[in-house]
Amino acid sequence: MLPAWAPEVGNLAQPWLVELPDGQACGLMTGTVPGVGERVAPYGCPDGSNLFDDFQKGEIWLAEKAVIGLNEDGFFIEESEMVPLVTVWQ
Repeated sequence: MLPAWAPEVGNLAQPWLVELPDGQACGLMTGTVPGVGERVAPYGCPDGSNLFDDFQKGEIWLAEKAVIGLNEDGFFIEESEMVPLVTVWQ
């Protein structure tokens, strides 16, 4: 049991793992994560892509899956697409 002073995480907790329709399981990365502009993409996928963390929540959750490059100006999106999330572990 948590102590009475423990904060209520409610909807603040991020999923730690999500599954995509192609069977990939993308998880939260540790350390430095790529970001483009004000957005971060902390979910790493086995195919080398990342998911931005601003999921569109609804009956079916959607995420922007992106291939992110790095050049002298910083991180940039090489290509991206919206993908549905099959399973979300939170």
